[in-house]
Amino acid sequence: MNAKLQRFKKIASGILVPLGILFIAYIGIRNWEELTLAFSEFDQSLFALSVAAGVLGNLGIALLFRSLLVKHNALISARDAASLFYVSQVTKYVPGKIWGVLYQASRVEGMTGSIAILLSNVELMAIAMFTNIVIAISILSASTYPEISYSTIILGIGFTYYLTKANPLRFVRNYLDKKLDTEKLDTITHSENVLYDLFAYWVCSGLFVVAHFALLSAFFDLDTISNLHLIGYLLLAWAISVLFVVMPAGIGVKEVVFLLLAGGSTEYSEGLLVTVAIVSRFWQVTMDFSGAALVFALRRFFGKF
Repeated sequence: MNAKLQRFKKIASGILVPLGILFIAYIGIRNWEELTLAFSEFDQSLFALSVAAGVLGNLGIALLFRSLLVKHNALISARDAASLFYVSQVTKYVPGKIWGVLYQASRVEGMTGSIAILLSNVELMAIAMFTNIVIAISILSASTYPEISYSTIILGIGFTYYLTKANPLRFVRNYLDKKLDTEKLDTITHSENVLYDLFAYWVCSGLFVVAHFALLSAFFDLDTISNLHLIGYLLLAWAISVLFVVMPAGIGVKEVVFLLLAGGSTEYSEGLLVTVAIVSRFWQVTMDFSGAALVFALRRFFGKF
């Protein structure tokens, strides 16, 4: 069954990934005039600032990743956790969705560490999806239903705190311990910095909103509300695209979902939405590779990471 599933994923990735890339190319060619205009006149300094803010924002995710690893009994420093996370952001562009996890597992000791990597990634992905949905709902409802906006953020913080402290994947851990004949670890431990890591995660989540705002401001002359609403749709699209595990980095899926969500509004033209989708993808790739390059540079020149 596992072999058949792996074969299906490989075939699906081989078909769907090119389709995703072709879809992005197709919508770009259809709206070539708007796209080339945006890239010919964008504010490069503001774009660089948005990329830098995104790279820094990933640090909050990396710190939370550290807390999740420690919870699953894989002791790791903040420096090593950041290195693992930043470099693995590049591997997610390889079809299969598993290469990032395999890279991280190769950097820890033993099967117990590998299990911790797997469980921590699942929890981190759930937290990231939930966070994006929470922030998106908060942004989209802020102008008309501020009480919903504030309540959603409070709920989101509470839920991420629960996932960070609790052990919702205990049954998976027990199954893997039995199947792989590894040390049975029913108990969990918590990093002494878990509250700090959680705080940093939410601060950096806010920084991602700032990064998106700077990105849109670099390419488009829109009012604040329009920018915020587009950010909300982009965050929702990312959260939904994560569910399509055969698509590396949600290529094509995120763009389709964004166009469907934002296309329901008569406020935006098709050309604008297509350009936003492609600009967002360009920013995401630039940010991911910039973060990995930063880690390699620190390793090479300063012996860090």
